Formats: sequence, C-alpha cells, structure tokens
Amino acid sequence: MALDQWIEKTFPVITAPPSGAIDPPETHGQRFVVAKDGLYREVSTPWLYANLPIARVHGMSTPFGAMEPSVQLRCGNPPRELWSEFRDQAEKAMPNECAAVFIWCSASDTWRFEMRKMSLQRPDRVDYQEPSLCESEVAVVDIHSHGHYEARFSARDDHDDAGGIKISAVLGRVGSQQTEISLRLVCLDAMIPLNLDGETIVVRTGVLQ
Repeated sequence: MALDQWIEKTFPVITAPPSGAIDPPETHGQRFVVAKDGLYREVSTPWLYANLPIARVHGMSTPFGAMEPSVQLRCGNPPRELWSEFRDQAEKAMPNECAAVFIWCSASDTWRFEMRKMSLQRPDRVDYQEPSLCESEVAVVDIHSHGHYEARFSARDDHDDAGGIKISAVLGRVGSQQTEISLRLVCLDAMIPLNLDGETIVVRTGVLQ
C-alpha cells in the first residue's frame, strides 16, 4: 500500500475540465492529465513547464476537455553572449569536439557559461564530467561541437539525452563561413526540435502535433 500511495502522490492524475483550462501544478515534478484526445504528461521544473501528449485516443474520445500541447521556458532565453562564447571555444578546440553548459540560477535569474571538464577530446567524440551546481542552479543548455562535421544529433547523442530534461544543442561546420547549430528540447522521452532566432529559442511550428 505504501508504494501505491507514493506513486499516487508523486505522479498524480487529473482530468481536463470541458473548458480545457487546468490549474497549474502546485509543486515541481510530473502530473498526468486525461484529456479529450488522450493522455498528457505535465513536467514542471523551475526553468521549464511542458504539457505534452504521450498517448492518443484511437476511436471514441473521452468525455473530458480538449487540450493543446504547450511549452514554456520559465527561465527565458540564454543571453546571446553565451552562444558566442561557445562558438569561440569550439573554434579554439578544432579539430576536436568540445562541450559546455549554460547554467541558470533561479534565485537571481542570471545565467553563466561553463566549459565542461573533458576526459577525452577527438574530432569525432568528446567525453566529459557533469558540472558542479549551487542549490538554486540548473544546467539548462547542454551544448557540444561536432568539429568539421554537420550539426546533427548522432545516435550516441540520442542515447545520452534520453530521459533528460534540458535543451540540447550541437554546433557543426565549426570555423567555416556556414557554422551550423541544431537544438532540441529534451523532456524525458520527447525530443522537440527548436530554432534559434537571434538569441530567442522558439519551438518549431507543428512539432507538437
């Protein structure tokens, strides 16, 4: 019984009212919402709120309210200089890969850049340690370079990102006139493509359908 109660408390389940408007979660964590078209998972952290479908209804819909997927970056957008700093570091590391994190402090609403301590650097691979964080800090953007190669997420990147809650980014064609960047929001088992418009991160139209 203790396990049942723990699961119910840690992963509560609610139903969407006919209006579709639900009260925001009171605590950080996960919550499941039964809606007209299926089951949604809410993820609430200091820096991110996401409400994404995880199972669709096939056939007759439920009697509950309709919902739309949503993503909100509570931390705002990382400053432009953080992206520029990583590009500079990636060029210095050529032809090898390198890695860094953009860290957000919820207490002060400030950002800082930190290069990762790398245990292995090659043109096709980088291994590194996780950064040390203060109590109110969270590593929001996990970014690494692919050297001369294109900016795409490899199978190893997919494996490493799975189950995380972060923005993952990769810089490619480093040092060329057409340096590339690819971004995605990693929210447990969901990986949602993002765009970088100047210094603003935007969800690509249609990816939440």
